[in-house]
Amino acid sequence: AAGTPPPSGGGSTPAPAQSSAPAAAPAPQPVDAEIVALGNEARRAQGVADLSVSECAQQQALARARLLVAEGRFEHDPLEPILAACGGRTVGENLALGYPTAKATVDAWLASPGHRANLLSKDFTGIGVACVDSARGLLCAQVFLG
Repeated sequence: AAGTPPPSGGGSTPAPAQSSAPAAAPAPQPVDAEIVALGNEARRAQGVADLSVSECAQQQALARARLLVAEGRFEHDPLEPILAACGGRTVGENLALGYPTAKATVDAWLASPGHRANLLSKDFTGIGVACVDSARGLLCAQVFLG
């Protein structure tokens, strides 16, 4: 069964640079939107406000997922480029690889203390989710902004 790395992991490859003309964030795919909805259900069950989809976080999640798939990697890269691109006070990221459904992905994150802490954190108010097909199954990146 596929799993997720510890949330404290960090890669050394910087995120791709943003172009000077901001591109419109792609609309979340059905699995991406389902992950957001399931995450917000879990937050509500814990008395935490829903996360709103952030266009910038969505762009960052997609760029990260595409880069990891293109490079055949599954690891966290530094988060500072996301703060630089999107602003805010805090940032977090969850990654998942190989889970067959949005529910399986969110359930796995909720079962992992570090990923659960990101998903349920009151410090985060915005989210972007992007899942990209890879040779090892769906790779999902979840970017949180606060």
